[in-house]
Amino acid sequence: MKKLPKKPSLKQSFIVDTPWLKLIREDVRFPGGTVIKDFFIVERPTYAAVIPLLPNGDVLLVKQYRHGPKRKILNVPMGVIGKGEKPIQAAKRELQEETGYLAKDIIPIGIFENNPAFLRLTCYLFFARRLEKRPAKHIDKKEHTTSAIFPLKKAIAKVSKGEIRDMTTVIGLLAAEKYLEGKNMI
Repeated sequence: MKKLPKKPSLKQSFIVDTPWLKLIREDVRFPGGTVIKDFFIVERPTYAAVIPLLPNGDVLLVKQYRHGPKRKILNVPMGVIGKGEKPIQAAKRELQEETGYLAKDIIPIGIFENNPAFLRLTCYLFFARRLEKRPAKHIDKKEHTTSAIFPLKKAIAKVSKGEIRDMTTVIGLLAAEKYLEGKNMI
């Protein structure tokens, strides 16, 4: 295996530089010496996602409009980790804001990167158990969410049918299935 170049980025400039999105143009030297000019990286803030499991094994999802696909989608509660906030705190906050549930038990199940070929985006994934319903605190006025409860197997069937396509949700549902089977997936 070839060593990584000491300084893979030969030149770097920001095309877009906002708190929510950075588009970076780099000239990069890859292992083996190949140089690629104008290699673009998209950078997004790190986020936390939570798979809320009800006592009967059902999963609590959120239905909301997402402008990327220009439609309402089903996904797990998730959101950006705030400055000074720990991933587990963000997971708890997002669960409360988007569903109105508090979790007495939050279990970290993994960290993953979305499409690291050109995207810098990390997700901390959690299970939430022993849920307690509370009034939802919708702090983000731009979000309009409704909750949807499904048996886990039905939610996973929606993945197979292409009805759930959000990768964080897909990974979370599959991890939940393995977790409940007693296997550690992530």
